[in-house]
Amino acid sequence: MRIVGLKSEQLDNPLGLELADPRLSWRLEADRPGARQSAYRVRVATTPEALAAGGADLWDSGRIASGQCFDVAYAGPPPASRQRCWWTVDVWDEAEAPAEPPRPAFWEMGLLAPADWTAAWLAVEAEENRADREAGLRWVWGEDAAADPRQFRLAFRLEAPAEATLIVGARGRLDLLHLDGRALEREAPNPHAFGAQGVQRLALGALVAGEHVLVAEIAATPGPRDPRPWLGAFAALLKLRGDDGAIRRIVTGPDWETSAGGEAWTQATPAGHPPRQALPPTGAMLLRREFHVAAPVVGARLYATALGAYEAFLNGARVGDALLAPESTDFRHRTLYRVYDVTALVRAGANVLGAHVGDGWYASYVAPGGRYAFGPAPRRFLAQLELTFADSARQVVATGDGWRTAPSP
Repeated sequence: MRIVGLKSEQLDNPLGLELADPRLSWRLEADRPGARQSAYRVRVATTPEALAAGGADLWDSGRIASGQCFDVAYAGPPPASRQRCWWTVDVWDEAEAPAEPPRPAFWEMGLLAPADWTAAWLAVEAEENRADREAGLRWVWGEDAAADPRQFRLAFRLEAPAEATLIVGARGRLDLLHLDGRALEREAPNPHAFGAQGVQRLALGALVAGEHVLVAEIAATPGPRDPRPWLGAFAALLKLRGDDGAIRRIVTGPDWETSAGGEAWTQATPAGHPPRQALPPTGAMLLRREFHVAAPVVGARLYATALGAYEAFLNGARVGDALLAPESTDFRHRTLYRVYDVTALVRAGANVLGAHVGDGWYASYVAPGGRYAFGPAPRRFLAQLELTFADSARQVVATGDGWRTAPSP
């Protein structure tokens, strides 16, 4: 009888466990029918050499008469952050003969305390997008909350030609959008969408110097059999980019006028119950940090997570094979991180740690909450690369100062 398939928490040699009592499992193989386990003994040590010598400086279960080979909980002292625990199991068959021993397995602990993290969260957004977010979506309506439909109008003047972009959203149906009497192309609503249509970004093209008028009309879309009165809201952010690259931003507010059914125009007022909607999505971003390693490393671990989705790279090589990491969770309460053994990717001399960061589970559209349903923008990234040298010295490369960013292709 042979012992195979040693697993900790149902994983092969996992990195980053945070349980003080991980569950250990193994499988049995035999060439004869009726073979079975009659007893087992689990030994856990700080080194594989200690196991090979028959020792167990962390935990020795002793011989236990049992056929159990699944979910045997470790019962030794709680391991420390980053500690690697080597383990093996001895098994006796139904005739009290020892089974062929397995190769030792291990598990490695993650960062168990907040103080173990020296990395700082990086905001992942371009400077222009940050300025758009800070300008914000200011939701307006009119004094007569029940008016249907309701028009909004902005008259503005350009002293010089400018390239215009409009970010626009509505609680209700955006039926009409005109610039200087010309209908603007909009995204067609998806009749199968789960949830309301989100905020749109429209490229208006080049505008000449002079006077311009932007007009929108919102119609009511009450829910089926909803006895509550319908509450509308409208928001817009007009971006005007001059030839010198400077951007002028006009947000919905006192400069906008509103009218109910084509009657007299009055000043728009803040919406009574503004919806929580984020700006339209932007492309992923690249992050990059160069660092120098003075001597060969004997171990390297990358601890990484994001509010968004990330792919990490070390010296141009993709780290791991997961897509859309970190995994989906309730980001209001927790964020999951991954641990990677990147020892083979680090070299003496110049190195580069990088990442792609996109919307992922945190920032994508989650109906009915819309984008950023779990928390506010922007996307964020957290990474901590820990290098260990032969003399036990450590070097840490963490997110914080010194990182560079650029739009991703």
